[in-house]
Amino acid sequence: MRSRILSVLVGLLLVLAVNVPIVAAGTVPPVPTGVGVSVLSSSSINIYWSEGTSLYGITGFAVTDSLTSVNVSSSARSYTWPSLPAGTWKCFFVRAYNLYGSSGWSSQACAYTLPATPGISASVSGPYGINVGWSIGISPSSFELSDGLTSVYPGSSTRSYTWSVAPATYKCFHVRGRNNSGYGNWSGWACATTPPLPPATPGGLTASAQGQTSVLFSWTESSNQTGFEVNDGSTTYTVGSAVRSFSWGSLQPNQQKCARVRAYNSGGYSGYTGSVCATTWPTVPSTPTGVTATAISSSQIQITWSESSNQTGFDISDGTTTHRVASAGARSYVWGSLAPKTRKCFTVSAYNISGSSGSSSSSCATTSAAILSMNWYSQFQSANGTNAGVDCGPTSVAMALELYGKRPADMTGSDNDWKWIRAVRTATGAPDGDGTDIFQLQKAVTAYGVSSSIVAGDRANPAPALAAIKSAWASGKPVIAFVHCTTWGITSGCSDHWVVIIGFSADGNTVYVNDPAATGGSTTKPTTTLVQAMVDSVSTNWALVVG
Repeated sequence: MRSRILSVLVGLLLVLAVNVPIVAAGTVPPVPTGVGVSVLSSSSINIYWSEGTSLYGITGFAVTDSLTSVNVSSSARSYTWPSLPAGTWKCFFVRAYNLYGSSGWSSQACAYTLPATPGISASVSGPYGINVGWSIGISPSSFELSDGLTSVYPGSSTRSYTWSVAPATYKCFHVRGRNNSGYGNWSGWACATTPPLPPATPGGLTASAQGQTSVLFSWTESSNQTGFEVNDGSTTYTVGSAVRSFSWGSLQPNQQKCARVRAYNSGGYSGYTGSVCATTWPTVPSTPTGVTATAISSSQIQITWSESSNQTGFDISDGTTTHRVASAGARSYVWGSLAPKTRKCFTVSAYNISGSSGSSSSSCATTSAAILSMNWYSQFQSANGTNAGVDCGPTSVAMALELYGKRPADMTGSDNDWKWIRAVRTATGAPDGDGTDIFQLQKAVTAYGVSSSIVAGDRANPAPALAAIKSAWASGKPVIAFVHCTTWGITSGCSDHWVVIIGFSADGNTVYVNDPAATGGSTTKPTTTLVQAMVDSVSTNWALVVG
């Protein structure tokens, strides 16, 4: 048994002799070789080395950056130095040690940590560019800026770059630093959208009143706008991109409002349109005053009135029919197509775009009687040219009797006028060559079965006689009047003269006559001339009413 134990011990001693180096007493390890570094990140560097010889009983290694040392085990062949500043140049040394001391330091191994991750931002630089900016602690040798498809490489001192893009473009960027050790980490993404180009100036701006307190401004399409501004030079209203009109309110009646429009988007403003203007509606006009109706003929009545205010025209009404006068300055209207002796009452109202005034008080008038329609004959005619038996009296009676259909059938036609006049003269009983008085004319009228009456005049007060003559005419009867030739306007060949009154103007100031001494038919005289001519005649029997 003892011999067997001895043999085991001898075996163990032989093993130990093979695996345990034999170190001379007091011998330190040699300097490690193959020292190098590899950069792991922006904050750590791995230092590595070779084993060297194992005959010196190495018990560990020391790694230093010349400021701090770290000891690692004898089996270690690398060490990762942590917590380094990004982008920093760092050098390291390694030495071995054993029970007897340390080797010398190895040669240095140096490297930069990778650059820090930059901070990044992006901002718009007009419609065609995005400005990308970044920050970093220690500057690397260069940067790489990328949009994910394309990269640019700004220099070490560069901290911004303007990337050209089209208007209204969304773009994202990231950046990283580079030094001798390689690239640092990419930054996060920074994005921006370039604005669009400013919109086009709106077109077709119009303005129209919408009543007494607002004006509507309307325009046509712009392009790529996000809204519009409506401006009157001092106040601005904003409306949305789809809006094409704006009602400017809180105005006064009859107030002019001018405005212009421009479009906008995030890229800026268009130019302004030109200004356009409109005026709000006025207040309703005041009621016309001083309305007066006056007959001016047998078929017309003239309506007049005084001032209204802010009207654009007037409406004239008889209670059934309304006629519009589209003139602000109108102050009269002639209502026509009436029957003779028609009484009509009228009111007047003013209007404008806001509405109509109240109606005025009414005023009434009656059209005059119609001017009598009868044939005219000249007293200067005969079969043989001698004018024998023809004068103004029988000619006037012949015209008046024909109105009653008393001209014989065998004397019709203008070439037989002289026969008809001659027949009337015979009925007067007056000899040829003599004038005829009112009683002889009345005799002829009676001979043809027509009644008559004499109007006597008063030279001191002719008005009643004139009124009787007008009344007879108004009842449709012709009146044969006796006038002084000179006063009437006949300057030679007679002293007094007979004419047929067939009517008066509506105002009574003009008389219409068939004068047998005139040329060409009916004529007019001032009524005052008629009165004076009757006053100046030799007789006070001024007129014969026929019928």
